[in-house]
Amino acid sequence: MARIGISQYDVEKAYKSLTSQGVNNPSIDAIRAELGNTGSKTTISKYLKDIKKTRTNGTLTEVKVSDAIGHLVSQLAARLNAEANKTIEDMEQAFENERQAWNQEKSGLEESLSQATEQNKALSENIHSLQAKLNTASRESEQLNIELQGIQSDLKELTAVCRQKDERIIDLEKSLQHSYDNLSHFRESAKEQRDQQERKHAEEVSGLRAEQRKLGQTIASQQSELTQLNRQNAELITEKRLLAKSQRELQNSLKTLTEKVQSASTDREELLAQLDAITKENNELNTSVVQLEHEIEELKSPKKLAKNRK
Repeated sequence: MARIGISQYDVEKAYKSLTSQGVNNPSIDAIRAELGNTGSKTTISKYLKDIKKTRTNGTLTEVKVSDAIGHLVSQLAARLNAEANKTIEDMEQAFENERQAWNQEKSGLEESLSQATEQNKALSENIHSLQAKLNTASRESEQLNIELQGIQSDLKELTAVCRQKDERIIDLEKSLQHSYDNLSHFRESAKEQRDQQERKHAEEVSGLRAEQRKLGQTIASQQSELTQLNRQNAELITEKRLLAKSQRELQNSLKTLTEKVQSASTDREELLAQLDAITKENNELNTSVVQLEHEIEELKSPKKLAKNRK
């Protein structure tokens, strides 16, 4: 710990020490060196003059007890003053440290506030942008719903047309079957009559031939009607295929629009469920059409015709 100031007592003690070592009239520098190089030369010079004044017959007067007490009091006061100054300095340093820390914290908070303000501004801009996109998506969704309703209406009309065509095909198939039955009946009748006429007399041959010609004309008429029915049936099958192709194209368009509706709004689940039901019904209709076509092809096959003729 550094020495706190010097007193006259210290200077006098150093003076006595130097004189006892044989140093006569010690200088200020010598006394300062004896004090451990402490104290100012001005203070040492002042105390040294007072000490020299008190010298009598070459010796120093004894320091009075009151001077020693005064020295201790001054030394204690100096120490207390130094400690008080040290405490004040520590408090000032602590306050300065706290002030710097507070300033740093304040700067950090101001920077955080600035960043938060910027983020809030960016978020507000994002919200406005998202709101604009949402409005656009809503308008697109409404337009897609309108288009979807139009396609559904077209699909219903096409389904009704397909149903009518199916009914027409069924009627034609019934007519075709009826013609086949009539033809078989005429052939059987002709065969029976021919068998009967073969057992009759030769004079009845001419009448039989006339009746055969009549039956032949009837068969030709029935065959012509059957050919006409087959032609109409082929035209209906071709038209049915074209309608099925149009239906598939509408289904593809419907599927594309459905995907757009799904991306625009997840609230269209009920509409999609209805669309799936319509698609399923169309698939069932296509299956029925394929089955009818298959049955018609079977009816038109040579084996089936040969079987019916028998």
